[in-house]
Amino acid sequence: MESPLLSNGHGGFGEKSGETEQGQPCHRAPGLLCEYGQVRRLGLASDDLHALVEQARQRALGLLQDRSGPFADPWTAWSPDPAWPLPALPDSADGTAPR
Repeated sequence: MESPLLSNGHGGFGEKSGETEQGQPCHRAPGLLCEYGQVRRLGLASDDLHALVEQARQRALGLLQDRSGPFADPWTAWSPDPAWPLPALPDSADGTAPR
């Protein structure tokens, strides 16, 4: 969905984590709010748009289940080039150095 929508300013629309306001499961990682459930409840996503979202969701889950596309096995064997330099973190990265 590319349409601009307003949230409560806290990253969501006020639902409990992992479910919509109506208690329906939310298809997001635990700890994240489900804005899409609220968008549907408010009628901001049409039935036609919802059908497209569900189709895309099913395709993505199919790729994951089949380990194809970006989830294909060759990706799991990827590793960085040993010639690449290691990234340097600032001294304050561990939280012990003064800032």
